[in-house]
Amino acid sequence: SFKGCENLTTIHLGASLQNIQSFAFRGCANLEKITIDTQNPYFYVQNNCLIERETKKLVLGGVNCIIPQDVLSIGDFAFDGRFKNNYTP
Repeated sequence: SFKGCENLTTIHLGASLQNIQSFAFRGCANLEKITIDTQNPYFYVQNNCLIERETKKLVLGGVNCIIPQDVLSIGDFAFDGRFKNNYTP
């Protein structure tokens, strides 16, 4: 888990990754770039969003994530901490 790693800016996930806990990247406020091995059968990255293939659930979004149209749901904490400086009430 990378929970609370505020200095984490880039993450590359491997081909064998099968599951990500909803809190794994909680508090990673500066996560700018997400990549994954193209051979991973469970997840893919599109528009800086990590998406579960089977469910079309966005499980992790980077700072500049643009949510693709085919996403059906957004996981808990998918954007946790990454937009706190851009919030305007």
